[in-house]
Amino acid sequence: MGNPYRDIFTVDPLTFKLQVKAVGKWASESKVEALHLGIMRPRAVITYVGRIPKRTYDLRITEWAGIHLYSLRFIALLQACSFTGFRPFEASILDDDNEEVKRLPCCGLSVLGRCGPIDESLTRRVWVKRKALPDGGYWEGRGTYFRPDSWDGSDIFCPPETRITFVTRKVKDAVESARMTNVCFGSIESIITFPPSE
Repeated sequence: MGNPYRDIFTVDPLTFKLQVKAVGKWASESKVEALHLGIMRPRAVITYVGRIPKRTYDLRITEWAGIHLYSLRFIALLQACSFTGFRPFEASILDDDNEEVKRLPCCGLSVLGRCGPIDESLTRRVWVKRKALPDGGYWEGRGTYFRPDSWDGSDIFCPPETRITFVTRKVKDAVESARMTNVCFGSIESIITFPPSE
């Protein structure tokens, strides 16, 4: 079967300086998470406020970790490639006068694809040497894994009750080929956690 995880990645921003914040009822963390998981579906455009950059970016972070906004060309690419596991929703960014910034059209993304919960027992334990520390180092966990047979096969998916977004290598390659800005991908095998020492 080979390694089922080597073709799975997280979607991350290159910079965290472009944060925007939702206004109104969607400023609630619980509603944001329900929206991310596709449990709730907005009936109107969700508005955000934040720094207005001189240039446009294909990914903007929000005040909630893991929840991003995407440019219309990013969404169009996903749709043109017939990728599965997502549903866009309308969003807009407002300036200081509460007017929509027309040159920054964007969408949010509800993740509909699913895998099972993160299984911490699958995380690899690695001893990291640090001579300056009393114990000479520390244990580090590497990898954020789910049971492969729990994945529904979608190109864009997430574990239940999380803000993590996983994508397949096909999505990664398409986005990178299109030179989308402020977007990078991390291997799920490289994610670092800190398990308790034994």
